[in-house]
Amino acid sequence: MYSANTELFDSFYKSSISEKEKKFPHRFLYVGRYIEIKGIYDTWKSFVEFQQETPSDWELWCIGKGENPDEFPRHPKIKDIGFVQPSELIKYINQTGVFVLSSLDEHWGVVVHEFACAGYPLLCSKHAQAATTFLKEGINGYMHETSNIEQLKNTYRKFVALSDEQLIEMAHQSHKISETITPETWSKTVWNFCNMN
Repeated sequence: MYSANTELFDSFYKSSISEKEKKFPHRFLYVGRYIEIKGIYDTWKSFVEFQQETPSDWELWCIGKGENPDEFPRHPKIKDIGFVQPSELIKYINQTGVFVLSSLDEHWGVVVHEFACAGYPLLCSKHAQAATTFLKEGINGYMHETSNIEQLKNTYRKFVALSDEQLIEMAHQSHKISETITPETWSKTVWNFCNMN
């Protein structure tokens, strides 16, 4: 429940990192349901405003599904990929660079661990609890205050200002940090906790 399938996402990292080292994809990626609690509406709104105020070549790709397809913004740099099976993610991992999760309330958020393991710099809100473990500020990503559109826009700008070499270094750091928890280490933690009594 609290660990990524590290074997799968590590394989994604190994399959994609050499191409990203040649040319880092200037695309943010969101993966999750298109619902308010995941902060997706803030993500869309802030990205549209960010592009209006400081146009760049960066795009935002979204993998997921919402209850109302009409809510998805019509913007040339925001792409709705729809639902994707985990085994098919590699196609999009090869084409995207920075993972985004601006949740309003997230008990943990294993998806943060998954994409750290896949070698993504991370952009997360302070309510994406897994980011407290897998995001080291300025080392492999940036956090922003929850529901703060201006801070979120400024966080996009921080990533856009980085060189591809700096982004790749963040990618490597994310993968390294992700190795602190695996299904095996987490199961041992749970087992030890259950046997404390």
